[in-house]
Amino acid sequence: MSASASGSLLSASTTTRASARNAARATSANARAALRASTSTNPPRGAVRATALRPPRNRAGETSTATDVTSVVCAPFRGAYRWIHNLADAVGWQLIAFVGSCHFGLKGALMGLVGHASLPYAQRVLKLSAEQSQRYGIVAMFPWSIKPVVGMISDVLPIGGYNKRYYMFGASLLGAGAVTYLASATLGDDHASAMTYVSALVLINLQVSVVDLLTEGKYTEKMRQLPEMSGDIVSFVWFSLLCGGLFATIISFFTLRSENYRVMFWCAIPFSAQCVFTSYFGLMPEPAVESSKRACVGPANRELVRRHQKIFTLGTFMGLACAVNAAAQLMTSNMYAELVITASVAIALSFAMFWAMPPRLAKATLFLFLTNTVSVSFGSAMQYWFTVDETCNPGGP
Repeated sequence: MSASASGSLLSASTTTRASARNAARATSANARAALRASTSTNPPRGAVRATALRPPRNRAGETSTATDVTSVVCAPFRGAYRWIHNLADAVGWQLIAFVGSCHFGLKGALMGLVGHASLPYAQRVLKLSAEQSQRYGIVAMFPWSIKPVVGMISDVLPIGGYNKRYYMFGASLLGAGAVTYLASATLGDDHASAMTYVSALVLINLQVSVVDLLTEGKYTEKMRQLPEMSGDIVSFVWFSLLCGGLFATIISFFTLRSENYRVMFWCAIPFSAQCVFTSYFGLMPEPAVESSKRACVGPANRELVRRHQKIFTLGTFMGLACAVNAAAQLMTSNMYAELVITASVAIALSFAMFWAMPPRLAKATLFLFLTNTVSVSFGSAMQYWFTVDETCNPGGP
């Protein structure tokens, strides 16, 4: 074979091999492109799961953690609002508002502030002993013992056409005046100052006990009409009381440090005074008594007295017995004389229960009475033991 022919064959072979290599490269590039396209359209299983678990991001690139935390924190408040709103739709906003006025404002905040101030005020301002503080505390709680008498009078004798409104208004005026007096007056460690202090506490407790009693009567009436809402009504009452007590504790935490105990009474004035307005303007829904709309007082509901004569007699006797017991705390310091008076009253009331009440109700009442009687309470004496200084109780708490 000639040299020219050999060169031609070599050149053709080289060209063929180069073309084959180029075709192979093109095919490989097309395959890689197709694989990338299919991967982006149908991502792998792991990639889908990772994308689903990744938290969403907002425009600023932040996650929704803050929104989730806010939703969790606000959830109880939204639930409480819906609960109160539904309860108000059932029983009326006026009753809900007045229950808040009574149990948050009076029983919770007012009684909490006065109660937190009473011990240091008695110890450091009035210089009362533990025994005196115990005696005066019993007298101060006297209005709570005559709640049956107040309830009977309000049911029988309307004032200005209403059985409840003006009794609450009058008691609130007295209570607000007593709190204002304790906040503004400068008392000492003499007997007259102690008696003045006790009298003011009696009026404060009179306000709270009267408003509490007549409010109980109203929401109990609603519970009878709407038995399916009874649990919600009672829960709201205790919820209001708890919130008021907690609020009073927070105020006391900051004000007691100054040892200016009259500041506590100044803080209590708004809670006492608000009930003057809520009761006078009739925030608690109460229908007027038709027979006494034009009369200032009365006429008395004699028919109610005749139908429940024994209960009215028992209530009157209880009120008189409690008055005698309270007077004994102030008139004598003989413990044996007080024991005889208290035991006589207890025995007389125990027999009177079975005379005036059905046997089943009388037995339940006697059980509760005996349960409270045998539960010994040291009251103010124990509080003094916890708080006196080293000279009075060496090595004490």
